Amino acid sequence: MTQEFLGVGKSITYRHWCGPSSSETRLAETFSQTLGVSFLAGLLLSRQNIPFDKVPSYLNPKIRDLMPDPYDFRDMEIAAKRLFDAIVKTEKIAIFSDYDVDGTSSASMIKSWLENFQIQVELYIPDRFTEGYGPNVKAFHSLSKRNDLIVCIDCGTLAFESISEANRLGCDVIIVDHHQGGDKLPDAYALVNPNRQDETGSYNYLCAASVTFMLIVAVNRLARSKGKTTTDAIKFLDLVALATVADVVPLIGLNRALVLQGLKVMARRNRKGLKALADIAGMKSFPNCFHLGFLLGPRINAAGRISNAKLAVELLTCENSATAEVLASQLNDLNTKRKILERQVFEEAIDQIENRNDKGCLIWAAGKNWHPGTIGIVASRIREKFCLPTVIISINENGLGFGSARSTPDFDIGLNIRKLSEQGYLKSGGGHKMAAGLTLNSSNISESMQVLENLISKSDLANRQHLKLQIDSLISIKAASLSLIHEVEKLGPFGSGNPSPRFALANCNVKYLKILKEQHLKLSLCDESKSSLEAIYFNAFQSEAGSTLVHHRGQNFH
Repeated sequence: MTQEFLGVGKSITYRHWCGPSSSETRLAETFSQTLGVSFLAGLLLSRQNIPFDKVPSYLNPKIRDLMPDPYDFRDMEIAAKRLFDAIVKTEKIAIFSDYDVDGTSSASMIKSWLENFQIQVELYIPDRFTEGYGPNVKAFHSLSKRNDLIVCIDCGTLAFESISEANRLGCDVIIVDHHQGGDKLPDAYALVNPNRQDETGSYNYLCAASVTFMLIVAVNRLARSKGKTTTDAIKFLDLVALATVADVVPLIGLNRALVLQGLKVMARRNRKGLKALADIAGMKSFPNCFHLGFLLGPRINAAGRISNAKLAVELLTCENSATAEVLASQLNDLNTKRKILERQVFEEAIDQIENRNDKGCLIWAAGKNWHPGTIGIVASRIREKFCLPTVIISINENGLGFGSARSTPDFDIGLNIRKLSEQGYLKSGGGHKMAAGLTLNSSNISESMQVLENLISKSDLANRQHLKLQIDSLISIKAASLSLIHEVEKLGPFGSGNPSPRFALANCNVKYLKILKEQHLKLSLCDESKSSLEAIYFNAFQSEAGSTLVHHRGQNFH
């Protein structure tokens, strides 16, 4: 068993607190002495397993140093030449994208970029409720009749029938995706995806917006070689950063550089849609990953979740400030509605899970007419509550179930959902290591979930004896200062793959406590140094922690 940090073998939320290992502590001391950084900074660097000679580039990542030649990706050169040829011939081009932030950001990028070449594109985003995720034969049949080329973004790697339909009608398809593929790939004109099985895997952490950005770079390079004026791709990095953070892909390698530069581009507030959305969301400081993940991302996602995802693209490509403000207000209202629907589904799902009283390693719930636009968020929240892979399924009036799955780092949910699909338990399914989508008949739900749980029981997750909470360092309240924040921010951006630092405060007395909106807690903490700190505990009552603090006010806690 890992040594207990502060002697906490099991916290109120059933976590085993773990501190830095002895090897991480030694490496932190080396970093501190050699690089002139604080011991705390050394600890945060040591947890990332960064080679000593790579630390300077980690602290100051540059796109030019980390970005590969776009042609290094399979089919990228083929895709770039086909797209450039379509531009030169002013062919009719359709964009088919997913309805989430990654899809709409990618679609906005390539739409704006093509329009600079005087190409008017047809945008198609499937309806989440009636069409579901990814290409469908009916849509591709219609698009192929009206267009010479379809650029399929953030989806398509497993769309065999739809691509075949486009080919039958003489329409070429370029797929720009990042979702996991199988042994067989659809017969597209080009399929650019760092998660193809025949790729090296060096850039399998990229989101679709990053791959789209590299396609734009590749075509720009080709266009300039032919004497054609191009639009600087750098201006799209704000959308790349937004998609990278919102899609929860790891903030490592090239992603760190793309996000850091993208935040600088966003700070210029040149994109009228994002400026209006930032204002209505209350963003008053230099943008950071929290803003992208919790303020901007959910509002953009709200369009595809409970309305029409085209609203998001309209906002992100808008050139008129007044129109942008109207669109931003609409997205903000949709997000408010989404929160209400989400809470209803969450409460019903929790009731179902607790009544079933399963003791296994998979958490799942299914309900009739649960809003399909909320199940992904609910799956994430329930996964956080139980720290186990979670599947939430909405069953429509025709008995068809649409599900969202979220996992923990020790189980590849996308790979295993795809296995279930290939074995016939699901009508379709696939995704990432941490998130996946699925479609199945309601009559198959129990059996399918049992098969999935069997797969989990054979994984490393099943051998996990304790839920671990990694603590980076012990600090006093007096040390929790703005200077600490500034020091920590130099090691960002933080997110998936580079989690925000977690500090422990020892023997804090809860001097003041107030319940906010029946779900959050506002606290005032005081430690042995007699310093005090204001704190917020969001969603405190989703675990025993909230009620424990309320009933033990005035006592000491770590």
